[in-house]
Amino acid sequence: MADPINVPDIRVADWQPALGEIGAIVEGLADIDQCIRTILLTPKGTLPHQPDFGSDVWRFLDWPIDQARPHLVRAVVEAVARWEPRVELMTVALEPDPAEPTTVLLQIGRRLRGTSVAPPPLVLEVAA
Repeated sequence: MADPINVPDIRVADWQPALGEIGAIVEGLADIDQCIRTILLTPKGTLPHQPDFGSDVWRFLDWPIDQARPHLVRAVVEAVARWEPRVELMTVALEPDPAEPTTVLLQIGRRLRGTSVAPPPLVLEVAA
């Protein structure tokens, strides 16, 4: 278990509790990446008080990959552009997971908005 975080220990404006780790926080790029994961893995329409939040990625996961590719890329681009203003998307690539046919691996190239900082791509596993 991580040591508890006290408010005076937080030195950045953008932070949030780390998902799956009691007492841990994420900040900076880890915060942005956690937000992108949350956006893309939340089906649009599932939050009663914010029905537009999320993405339509899940709608295309059982389509043949050649037909799904443009729809998945569009769903990623639209959702991240709307809900995560701290980054600009540079690339969105996807491939079926060779080990699991119902899973798609998304590689998301992003740049921190207003900078030339482009970290390594975020790899996100999305399962049907």
